[in-house]
Parts: sequence; structure tokens; C-alpha cells
Amino acid sequence: MEHYWRSLPGPVWFSATSIYKQQVARARPKAAFVELGAWKGRSTVFMAVEIINSGKDIDFYTVDHWLGSAETEHHRDADAIAGRLFSVFMANIAPVRSHVIPIQGVSTEVAANFADNSVDFIYLDAGHDYASVRADLEAWWPKLHPEGIIAGDDWCFVDNDNQRSVARAVSEFFAPLNRRVVIEPGEPNPDWSQWIVEKGQNS
Repeated sequence: MEHYWRSLPGPVWFSATSIYKQQVARARPKAAFVELGAWKGRSTVFMAVEIINSGKDIDFYTVDHWLGSAETEHHRDADAIAGRLFSVFMANIAPVRSHVIPIQGVSTEVAANFADNSVDFIYLDAGHDYASVRADLEAWWPKLHPEGIIAGDDWCFVDNDNQRSVARAVSEFFAPLNRRVVIEPGEPNPDWSQWIVEKGQNS
């Protein structure tokens, strides 16, 4: 199936194409993937097409409340203002709907639906303030399979207090766990750095 994620309207924020491809390539049979933060589905359809083309049996969950956020680009968005983010998301994923399991809810609360050690790949791109990132890590880290990968976007994100909230939350969470955080340039946007942690890897 041809990728169509670039043809969707709106800015191209998604920059984890390399990470998504790598995770599909390494996925074990009956793997479970969870994406936190979907917005209008650009990242979701990229992953779904990769899964389809791989022929692998991967359960792909995408979690969002689809209510928008306080971030400038989000709360000024016409679809967010009109309360139609979820309907736009569903329309955008229509060609790959059979390979996506949307879950509408607060990411930290949705984590309770997943057993510990059950998810092979988790991608964090929901709230970018320190408290939200930290809360997602605390809720989802136990859900990650012992050989799983957790990753996320916006390593260089600067919040309203001029703090690098994502970098701080991720660094502080993993330091006492003795896990090495790998930073990679984004793809297709190199400046949108990505962070990656292997659960079973000690630094």
C-alpha cells in the first residue's frame, strides 16, 4: 500500500518515520503497539501502512482524548475549536481502519486497560508539559514488554516557562532506572529530535 500520510492537510509535525519503520521490522508475532497522541492521524496512518506492508500481525492502538490542547498550534486549530478532531481523525484513517484500534480517553487512565509487560512499542506524543510527560511515563513504563521500546517526540520542546519540559521529564524518569536515553534526529524533520529507551538495556 502506498503511504498517504503526507497528503493529509495540515502541518507535518510527525517526524518518527524511522522509528516507526524500525519497530515494525523488529516486531515479534502478535506484537502490541501503542501510540499516545494522534491528533488528526498523520502518524497513525503512517504506522498502519507500514504494518499492512509488512504482513505482520500487530495490534496497533492509538490513544487520544481528541479534545485538543493548550499548545498554541492546537487550540487555534479550526477542527479543535469546532470539536470535530475525532471525526477528522476517523476520516483520515479510513483507508487503514482495519489496522488501527482507536481508544478515546485520557492516556494515563487508558493505561489501566493494558497488562504489565504486554506492549512491545510505546510512542509518547500526547501532552508536552513536564507533568503530563512524567505521568505518561509512570503509567505506561510498567506496561512495556521486557524487550520492548518506548520512544517519543519533541525532545527539544520548550514550554511556556521556557523550560525543556519533555527532556527534563524523560531524563529525570529514567536516570534512577539506569536506562540510557538515545536521542536521534527526526525524520523527515531532523530538528524535531526523537528519544528512545530500551526497557531491557542497562546503561
